[in-house]
Amino acid sequence: MLGREGDAGFTDGAIVHCTDIGGTPVAGLWNAFGAWADIADAVSHRHPEAWIVGYERGAGLYAALAAGFTAIGPLRVWNRQPARP
Repeated sequence: MLGREGDAGFTDGAIVHCTDIGGTPVAGLWNAFGAWADIADAVSHRHPEAWIVGYERGAGLYAALAAGFTAIGPLRVWNRQPARP
């Protein structure tokens, strides 16, 4: 969890989940709020090799785009059917 506290409480923050996908380190952002550019800087400082990824919509998407993130397409959720007995 990342957070920056201001006079009235936390002003910026995010939950960061780090993993490895196919040999590539990835830092996923959840529940990000505040200054997206500062959040991205904090994540990239702690995880310099990781791709920073997330799913946003509405105001969060616009904030991420303004901070230099790139939209690559809609979210796809894959569901594997359980094996039948």
